[in-house]
Amino acid sequence: MTVKNHVSTTPKPHEATTESLINEASTEILRDFALLASRRKQELKSEVDGLEKRIAFVSRAPSTEAASLREMENELALKKKLRQEWNDIYDKVAQRWRTMTGRDPK
Repeated sequence: MTVKNHVSTTPKPHEATTESLINEASTEILRDFALLASRRKQELKSEVDGLEKRIAFVSRAPSTEAASLREMENELALKKKLRQEWNDIYDKVAQRWRTMTGRDPK
């Protein structure tokens, strides 16, 4: 007669606690990161708006230096790219948060 080893798939109490702690920590980290990304998005939006206003003002001034204007336009392009990257990061993290918790990370 052959005896098969039976391995229980029921988690032990300490394993369930560890798993729940990991899940809880993961959701807290996601929430914190989503909030960070949201703040960074807002900061970059303000920076982009400010640069756009400065460029508009400088471009109308009669003593506009072309090099200065180009620098501001390059900075604006970089800030817009960074803003889009942070928007993408926020969207991905927020979606993951919604999947895990069923609510928005705000």
